[in-house]
Amino acid sequence: MLNHPALWYGALMSKKRYLVIGGSLRSPHDGQFRYISPRTLARLYRVDPCDCIFASGWDDHRLAAVRAKDYVVLRPQYDGDYTMGMWGKRKSA
Repeated sequence: MLNHPALWYGALMSKKRYLVIGGSLRSPHDGQFRYISPRTLARLYRVDPCDCIFASGWDDHRLAAVRAKDYVVLRPQYDGDYTMGMWGKRKSA
């Protein structure tokens, strides 16, 4: 049934829940820019890496095959708040 690579890739992607996109942030402590990798972000957000599509940035070629609105998008947060409430929304204070 999934003999064509595009069909297999689509089926694999449809089971994922999070789109984790790495990026750079300016540190509020020393003003230096730091890159946070997608795998580090998954750990900070405490999500299972098996449920994630990882991309190194918005220009990553892996994003060409996905629609961001179909996933909970996880990005680096300037304030360091990596808690999530229901439906993947950030918890409000």
